[in-house]
Amino acid sequence: MGLRILVVDAQPQVREMFQSALGGRGHRVLCAPDGQQALFLAHQGAFQLVVVDPQLDNGDGMAILAELKRLQPAASCIVITSHPGLMGGALSLGVGLCLAKPIGERELLDLVEMVEGAPEPDPA
Repeated sequence: MGLRILVVDAQPQVREMFQSALGGRGHRVLCAPDGQQALFLAHQGAFQLVVVDPQLDNGDGMAILAELKRLQPAASCIVITSHPGLMGGALSLGVGLCLAKPIGERELLDLVEMVEGAPEPDPA
């Protein structure tokens, strides 16, 4: 059984790539175009992986990222962004990995395999 993955990105093509690449491999991928939808989905159930671009159209992406970390403490969290200046702030929030956009499908699949093989994080 695959991972339950939340993808938060304002760019439709990025969300579609995650959905196509990971959904076709047995993962349940839920996508949100903004922070409000992301928080709604985060309240609906647990995710094993949360992927966020904090550069969101309608809100403070770093605040959304912090809230997602609070709501999903057991989830691995990856930030993907084309704004390198956001990476330091994301790492200070406890994000496991920050990557620069664009991200390719092969790199994406490798990341998910890494998360699948990782031990469960301690939610405390």
